[in-house]
Amino acid sequence: MTTGNDQDRFDYEVQRLMEDPIVRAELALRDLQSALDHTRTAMEQLVDYISREKANALEDGRVVGNIVADDLPI
Repeated sequence: MTTGNDQDRFDYEVQRLMEDPIVRAELALRDLQSALDHTRTAMEQLVDYISREKANALEDGRVVGNIVADDLPI
């Protein structure tokens, strides 16, 4: 069981750590890595979607925009 003093000490140590520029930089790097991971996942999903749409357009012989689907780079 923790006492009020234990919680106060814990809160103080957390606050002290959060004021440390190295700790803040590490947390910022973790946030950035997470954002990059989400961006990578979104880009992979977008490429998959475009690839499927291109394959469907090729099967149907459709034109995509002003170009034939076969001319798409993906």
